[in-house]
Amino acid sequence: MAANEVLDVDLLDPALYRNGMPHELYAELREVGPVLWHPRTHVAAFRADIEFWAVIGH
Repeated sequence: MAANEVLDVDLLDPALYRNGMPHELYAELREVGPVLWHPRTHVAAFRADIEFWAVIGH
């Protein structure tokens, strides 16, 4: 299986969770695959840009 990339969503964006857990979004992401590569994003708490594997299913 090829690595899948999350292209249109930043899973670390607090606004994504403002109204609770985005269950519909995670259901859509699970259809793509249970493990997705999240592109580089800035994390202010780390004072750095990071990229990571997002495990969203099992």
